[in-house]
Amino acid sequence: MTHQNEFIKHFKHQPTHIFFSPGRVNLIGEHTDYSGGLVFPMALSLGITGYVSRRDDQLIKVFSTTFESKGILTIALDDLSYKKGFSFGNYVQGVLAILRKAGYSLPAGFNLFMHSTLPASAGLSSSAALEMLLFEIIDTLYDLNLDAVDKVKYAKQVENHYMGVSSGIMDQYAVKFGKKDHAIYLNTHALTFEYAPIDLKRYRLLLMNTNKSRNLEDSDYNERFKSVEIGTNILKKHLDIDVLGDVDEQTFNKVQSTLNDDLLVKRLRHVVSENTRTKQAYNALKNHDLKTFGKMMDGSHQSLKNDFEVSCEELDYLVRANKQLGAIGARMTGAGFGGTMIAIYESKALPPSFKTLKENYQKRFNKPLDIYQAKSADGAKLIKEVTS
Repeated sequence: MTHQNEFIKHFKHQPTHIFFSPGRVNLIGEHTDYSGGLVFPMALSLGITGYVSRRDDQLIKVFSTTFESKGILTIALDDLSYKKGFSFGNYVQGVLAILRKAGYSLPAGFNLFMHSTLPASAGLSSSAALEMLLFEIIDTLYDLNLDAVDKVKYAKQVENHYMGVSSGIMDQYAVKFGKKDHAIYLNTHALTFEYAPIDLKRYRLLLMNTNKSRNLEDSDYNERFKSVEIGTNILKKHLDIDVLGDVDEQTFNKVQSTLNDDLLVKRLRHVVSENTRTKQAYNALKNHDLKTFGKMMDGSHQSLKNDFEVSCEELDYLVRANKQLGAIGARMTGAGFGGTMIAIYESKALPPSFKTLKENYQKRFNKPLDIYQAKSADGAKLIKEVTS
């Protein structure tokens, strides 16, 4: 049965619109986006397809193949309060609540059937993909004429103010502004970016999902955010800066003693050095120098592991294993504490099979290892209107 037919099965009529919203992988530049730093994400061909129709009442009904056991979730436009245990429904409510706060109101609800090829909680921004999908749907159905950057900012507010995750703006930006065969070199303070052509003809970019469960709302993610905020405020007393992203490594080395806290030094050292690596990786990619790019990835992982301490045993195991198998670069990607790692191989050096790695991983961690080839995609958009 096609997904369009599944929509008909659940809602008893044809969808009127079909949308796609990609996930994203951050090639390098991790935990820098909430301190005005540099990031380098790429929108993925893995993502969420949404089949939609308008309703004539004040209800929104949503079904997701990822959460099939939840059935159809029903949301009333007059009750958008956060509900514990409401799964992805809280993201739908969050988008509506943020739009209402911004002065937008919907005359009626809609039906939405979603099919995702993105693994949930894998560090590939399934939440940002869902948020941007919803903004595209609502904007299109109700002619809100939302500015593209405003959609990104509103989606960040959903994470920060509704879901309670102190995240930056990278994920939503990458999901909205993604471009096939390109990565996005984004300054998260100025919100300026350049597209960098990513030529993978002689290389393969692989994603490996640890399948380690995590929840950013309950993890140490917000503690890392707070540490960076505290450290930056101390540095502002000694440096004329707006954000930590303004500080280069040489300057940081001169002033790090003012932090008077070894843990804060480690946290901020990661962010400052990661910005340097991201610049170098961007220049390497522009020059088609994937080997230097790979070295920057390796350095990024070591810094995330030792200074920012957001890696885990599963991620470290996979990084080591991929380097031993011949990857020219390997690192965790996303917030950490589980999730996904990324590895880049020369096509000619790609192992014929990862069967042994999968078996060893399963044996060691009692979890399956899922492997995907990362392909680029355009950002969230309307795919087509369906004519009956």
